[in-house]
Amino acid sequence: RAIPDSAFFVEDIVTPGKVMAKLKNLSSDKSAGIDQVATHALKMCAEVLAGPLATIFVESLRSSTLAVEWK
Repeated sequence: RAIPDSAFFVEDIVTPGKVMAKLKNLSSDKSAGIDQVATHALKMCAEVLAGPLATIFVESLRSSTLAVEWK
């Protein structure tokens, strides 16, 4: 597909595959974040979580909004 010089498609940058790779590479030694979800749980559920998380990230970038907890 032809891409204008300054344009990019968020869904080409944030993909379920890339999100899954990031989740699987999380350090198990790190403590849980503000959501209190252990990194071990994120790693174990990476295949199930990757698609929905990618969708949330893409929509957040498209709308230029972040959850208060992400700021």
